[in-house]
Amino acid sequence: MLLSALLVLPGTLWAEAKMDRPPLWQVSANGQRAYLLGSFHFGTAAMYPMPAVVEQAFAASDMLVVEIDLTAIDAVAASRLIIAKGLYPQPEQDLRQQLDDDSWALLTR
Repeated sequence: MLLSALLVLPGTLWAEAKMDRPPLWQVSANGQRAYLLGSFHFGTAAMYPMPAVVEQAFAASDMLVVEIDLTAIDAVAASRLIIAKGLYPQPEQDLRQQLDDDSWALLTR
């Protein structure tokens, strides 16, 4: 079994929302089971304990797979890259102003 953090959801949202259904999915095939869980990019002590369903998924898993090996990156370089490429390029405009009508229609349907 595998617990995989593949999606993006800041952990602080978990703490603030106190969500009854965290972003956790179970998938299975050929007698094997895996869990997909929204990943933590920011967090506080208020996030713990995690919802019971998340704790149970961790306990039932043999390994944790994440989207990046944080021990193999240069944290300073990664921070610079996130600042350079990861911020919305025109903060004075919202997303609707940036998309053509067809793209907006697809996004909002």
